[in-house]
Amino acid sequence: MSMTRRTLIKLFAVLGATLISVAAMVQRLFRSGDAPPQQPAKAPPPAALDALVDTLIPAEDGPGGVDLGVPEKVDAWAQTNLKLQHLLEETCFRLDREAERIDGGSFSALSTSQRTAIITKLSEGQFGEVMQRFLLQLRNEAMTHFYGDRRSWAVAGYPGPPQPNGFMNYTKPPSDA
Repeated sequence: MSMTRRTLIKLFAVLGATLISVAAMVQRLFRSGDAPPQQPAKAPPPAALDALVDTLIPAEDGPGGVDLGVPEKVDAWAQTNLKLQHLLEETCFRLDREAERIDGGSFSALSTSQRTAIITKLSEGQFGEVMQRFLLQLRNEAMTHFYGDRRSWAVAGYPGPPQPNGFMNYTKPPSDA
């Protein structure tokens, strides 16, 4: 079959009609009254995660990690990947299980020194290398979210970026002051 201009026009007409009919079927499908399924309400992060962040980034001279919403941000980060989500759940479960062994309660009910002792065990790999590596990644994520919030900068003594004004004396040689 040779490709003539007339054949090409017929081909485009058939293709266009097909696309229009498919679009109409999709529209009818969504107009049928069946609402798209709703996402389930997002559960708050586990209490063990709040306690873990509070132990890593306590509120001392300024806001702590919990005050700046770091547990929610870490939880949202973990929800982006099924493996991270599973590791976060497993870590919180392990923290609570270790707390039950020590005090009969949950990780969030322990004192700061008891929580620190459990986190130290976790960081030393006593719950396995995977948990140890995940704790390091979780800690880095928590610190990123904490120090990424400008409300935490005063705690670190950071005055903020020089912009938008920039370094106003950029034309002068550096001074000792």
